[in-house]
Amino acid sequence: MVGVWATNIIGSIFVIAGALLILNVVFPNLRRVLDSLSGDQVIVGRGILTLLIVYVYFLSIQMIITLLKAIGNPILNNIDLISPGVNLVVGVYDVLKWVIIGLVIALAFSNLDRKKK
Repeated sequence: MVGVWATNIIGSIFVIAGALLILNVVFPNLRRVLDSLSGDQVIVGRGILTLLIVYVYFLSIQMIITLLKAIGNPILNNIDLISPGVNLVVGVYDVLKWVIIGLVIALAFSNLDRKKK
C-alpha cells in the first residue's frame, strides 16, 4: 500500500515538473518562433500560445487525477468529480489542434508573402 502511494505521489510530482519545464523552457522558445512568424500580427501568435498553455494545464490535471485515483483511497476518489470537466476540455483540444496547425500554416504563408514584397 505504501508503494502505491509513493509511486503515484512521485508520479504526480514528475507531471508537475514536466508541465513547468514545458511552460518555462519550451513555450518561451515557441513564443519567439510564433512572434517571428506572425510579424506585425503578434496577437495571433500569442493567442495560439495561450491555447497551448491552457492545454498543458488541463492535460496535467487529467494525469494527476488518474494517478491519484490509482491510489485507491476513498477520499482521493472524490477527485473524480472534476474529471468529466477536465476530459471535456482535453477532448475539445483534440479537435482544436487542427485549427492551431492551420493557423500556424496560414501565419507562415502570410508572412512569406510579406517578405517577398
